[in-house]
Amino acid sequence: MDKTKERGRFDEFINVTNKLKKIVAKAIEKKKYDKALVLISTIARLSYEMNQSYTDQILEEWLLRIGQAIFQNFPEEKIVTDDNVVVFYDGFGEDRRGLALIYLKALGGKYKVVYVTNESARNKIPSIEKIIAEHHGEIVFFKNNFNVSSSKEIYHTILHARAGHAFFYTTPWDTAAVIAFNCLKDTGIKRYLINLTDHTFWLGVHAFDYCIEFRDYGAYISNQYRQIPLAKLRLLPYYPIIDDAVEFEGYPFPFDETSQKLVFSGGALYKTLGAGNLYYQIVRHILESHLEVVFWYAGEGDDSQLKHVMQEFPGRVYHTKERKDLYQVLRRASFYLNTYPIVGGLMFQYAAVAGTVPLTLKYDDEADGYLLGQEQLKVVYCSLEELYKEIDRLLFDQDYVRGKAERLKASVISSHKFSIELDKIMNGLPTGDSIELNPVDTTALKKTYLDRFSLSKLRYSMVSLVNLKYLIWIFPLASIKKMLKWIAKNMFAE
Repeated sequence: MDKTKERGRFDEFINVTNKLKKIVAKAIEKKKYDKALVLISTIARLSYEMNQSYTDQILEEWLLRIGQAIFQNFPEEKIVTDDNVVVFYDGFGEDRRGLALIYLKALGGKYKVVYVTNESARNKIPSIEKIIAEHHGEIVFFKNNFNVSSSKEIYHTILHARAGHAFFYTTPWDTAAVIAFNCLKDTGIKRYLINLTDHTFWLGVHAFDYCIEFRDYGAYISNQYRQIPLAKLRLLPYYPIIDDAVEFEGYPFPFDETSQKLVFSGGALYKTLGAGNLYYQIVRHILESHLEVVFWYAGEGDDSQLKHVMQEFPGRVYHTKERKDLYQVLRRASFYLNTYPIVGGLMFQYAAVAGTVPLTLKYDDEADGYLLGQEQLKVVYCSLEELYKEIDRLLFDQDYVRGKAERLKASVISSHKFSIELDKIMNGLPTGDSIELNPVDTTALKKTYLDRFSLSKLRYSMVSLVNLKYLIWIFPLASIKKMLKWIAKNMFAE
């Protein structure tokens, strides 16, 4: 993309966020806090999609100011805390994706856990519900509308539980939860933010006492760009939830294990777009050079580029949704081709635990730190030539593959070690791994986000029932289209 188009996209982003900020400032001045919170959430979502900065001091100051205004008379009585009680706030509400389940497994055996999540997650989180029930915890569902009422509900839920510890795990734009956690400062409740999206913008730099990073890359960004003191940072690598009891569901296409070889890839498809679509060049090379290979991609999103490859190699490229038997699928693959230019962190680890090489072309430093001793494992390559040589070896040299598989299985922290290290953090002790603030280069990653940013596409997805009455004046056409869709859906439902 040329510099003129890049500048145009960035200017478009700045113009719309500045417009929204002016409206927020007036709303705060008039004490219309619900409006302010919804629009701050919208700005944060746009900032996350653009990802040219990692925090916004103006938004953070506004959230502090709103919190002070709405909680100035709280608490009305003395706060009582119990060090054996933990509130885990989960703004995602997803069952086996992300990190909620591994934290709940570590906490459940030692603390009474009150798990707080969105009403939309009800009946959709069986694994989480099972863990909470096994350890006699509690689940609280509530409707988060990113407004004052939602913020108060989160705040009072934590106080009512008499929590000694509160974990903050949420989307980058959760204004209601940020305010609640901001206002828990100096209450005696220890606050921990789990930094899942360490390479992107998020709200909440004042919402914790400790920020839990899973790698040095994120710790450096938090320290240097979010201005979080090193004393507040803690390092705790994560691991993927693997249910090896789940049986293989079979190939969703004709496949002969005796004569064909499987190359598997997956995750959100946006991670494969940009950077000259080099990811698809790699896929084409594999298919052209190795006629026995069948390529399988599991994930959702924009599949326009994948469809081109499917047309070019009929019967050898397949696209499905994500699979519940991911572990078994990976075990059957010759290797896992990581996404590019944005890698999949958990997929890195899923492949390693399955003993399958997560073959990765490095775009920038964001590819670092997902596996323990990653540099020595030689799964990340800096040039196509090196990558292609490794592909050839992985497809032909089975002894080499078996040796590498054994080393990979030891490259992910165990659930037992994770639990021990988390306990150290909660007891104010340093973890076994110290943070190394090595400078990281984020230039290429920022360019990828800038190249992909499209306000015209985002307008429609940004509009929801929560913010419609505010955004209709900012994104009128997108708001009307969304309203017509809702009306049509409801009429059809009746």
